[in-house]
Amino acid sequence: MADEARRAAFEVLAKRSNANIRTEQIRVEIGEAQDDPALRCRQMDAALYARINPRHDLSKPARRYAYATPVDMAKELLTLRGDTTMGLSPASLISRALHTTSDFSITLGDTVGRVLRDSYLAAPSGIRQLGRQTTARDFRSSRMACMGYCFGGAMSLHAARLGMDLRGVVSFHGSLGSTHTAEPGGIKARILACHGAAYTLVPDEQIDGFKVEMQTTEANYEFIAYEGALHGFTNPGASANGGKYGLPLAYDKATDDQSWADMQRFFGEVMA
Repeated sequence: MADEARRAAFEVLAKRSNANIRTEQIRVEIGEAQDDPALRCRQMDAALYARINPRHDLSKPARRYAYATPVDMAKELLTLRGDTTMGLSPASLISRALHTTSDFSITLGDTVGRVLRDSYLAAPSGIRQLGRQTTARDFRSSRMACMGYCFGGAMSLHAARLGMDLRGVVSFHGSLGSTHTAEPGGIKARILACHGAAYTLVPDEQIDGFKVEMQTTEANYEFIAYEGALHGFTNPGASANGGKYGLPLAYDKATDDQSWADMQRFFGEVMA
């Protein structure tokens, strides 16, 4: 009798359980990982730009950086890349962020690029006219170029991406990445990018991305990777700074001389 009662009780419970069973559809949306350094860079860039242009509407994810300082941003980007930041001074954090990964320099560069682009598009004819004023007798308005080192090299590449009226731009160990991409045919200047091949903290993906960008935008570009050269190969103080801060920096006189000769050859061609 006890066994029969137990079975009857189980059957009743089973019927009640089946009656209460519901099926639900769960929708899972897959988006960008919030710990992706590239995504964080875009959010930081937007936050910095909003400080310069208050009319810029910040997205909800970017608002987390609305009051963050550049030092805060540098520290976070380094942490995302697995670098130790404990005990580093603000100056050391900025220096390490600028030289160990390209994330921070891309963020700053894109912010400056946005401001330059806004100014250029707002009054392009006026900027061109001002830039062509000179007292030099042999000055030719159609023969302007620019060059830069490190951050200045990144800005030179940005000038090309903006479609500025330049015959050529040269970047020495500058960041190659950017969140702004020119339209096909939009780059007017010829480009020379001088890069240290041993600077492994600029990943192959970024180099490949730069080359794809140049090809997609139909740019006339030249990319030279100097074997054995680290970041800062043109700066005689780079080796001391590298040792002081534990960064992969080093001066390389042979590469310095060769890259300068390559620049002279390049400008000789674009200015002819």
